[in-house]
Amino acid sequence: MHTEQIEAVLAAVRTQTAAQLKELLRHAPPATLQKIAVDIVPQLMRVGSYFGQPLGTGENWAEAVARSRVAGLPPVLVRLHRGPFDAEDGMNVIASLNDAESSQVAIAFLNDRPVNVEPFIGARSHWTLDLDGLVNLMINAGVGVSQQTFEAKFVEAGYFR
Repeated sequence: MHTEQIEAVLAAVRTQTAAQLKELLRHAPPATLQKIAVDIVPQLMRVGSYFGQPLGTGENWAEAVARSRVAGLPPVLVRLHRGPFDAEDGMNVIASLNDAESSQVAIAFLNDRPVNVEPFIGARSHWTLDLDGLVNLMINAGVGVSQQTFEAKFVEAGYFR
């Protein structure tokens, strides 16, 4: 019985944390978005050898490059983008891909729905996230959130037999 109560409280806390992150992301300045782009790289790439390096920022976007310490693994452009995505944004992504010497891009949209970037960059994004996906990635990676651990004591009925 206690386990179900604790799980319900933890689910409510996660829901509240996600809502707060969404609100903060919608209004975060480009410098903060760039810090997030750098910090989500290990979780996004799912390979511990990858780390993020800041690349560039614009009015509604920020970028980092995911680089690996292991030779032979390709760099990946990581962009956080707020608002609509148009041809000019596509040209910026292509320029950033060239600067990063990368052929792969991960784009997290700070919108409720991701944008199909293929018409604008001539290829699809290898990873495309909407706001919910980015928030879940941040929570799982511990980016922009802190963690508190509590101890709960329960009676062990078997002890008394």
